[in-house]
Amino acid sequence: NEIFYFNTKHTNSINWYKVLFPSIFTKKIRGLIGKKTLTCEATGSYILDPHAPKRIKKIMPDVKFVVMLRNPIDRTLSNYKRRIRNTREKRAVEEVIEYELNNFKKEFQEYQKDENAIALYPFSSYLARSRYAEYIENWLRYFPKERFLFINSNDYFKDPLKEYNRILEFLGLASHHP
Repeated sequence: NEIFYFNTKHTNSINWYKVLFPSIFTKKIRGLIGKKTLTCEATGSYILDPHAPKRIKKIMPDVKFVVMLRNPIDRTLSNYKRRIRNTREKRAVEEVIEYELNNFKKEFQEYQKDENAIALYPFSSYLARSRYAEYIENWLRYFPKERFLFINSNDYFKDPLKEYNRILEFLGLASHHP
C-alpha cells in the first residue's frame, strides 16, 4: 500500500509509521515457528521526492528498493489520461506540455527549497516524472546502486514469473515456481 510517510506524512511520528508494520513481538513469534517476516511498502511517489531519500536513509539505512520503470512516453501519456479520467486535468495535452516546459523548473525549485514541505511532486510534471535518470541520480547520493533492483515494465508484463523471481532473489527470498 502507499503510505506516503516519507513525503506527505513525514511530519507524523516514526511510531505512526511503525504501527503500520508487524511488531517486533510478531516477528519473534513468526521466527520461532520458522517463518521469515519481510516488510514492504509501495509508495511510488517517493522516487520523485528530492527529500525522501534523506528521510529514508535516516530511519532505514539498509533498505532495498525495487523500482519498476516504464517507457517514458507511455508513462507520460498514461499519467495524462488517468488525470483526465479522474477529472484532475481539463487542459489539452499540448497545453499541459507547454505549461510544464515554461513553469516546471520554477515550481520544482520552490518545492525543493522547503525540506519540510508537505506536498507531492509538482502536478505540472508529466514530462519530468519520466526523466528517470534525474531523480535516480539523487537517490544514488544516499544509497549504493546495489540497494536497487530496476525492473523494465515491458519485461515484467512479458514474463511476470521471471521478473517476480528476480525480485525474490534480490530480497533474499526463495524463488516461486507454481
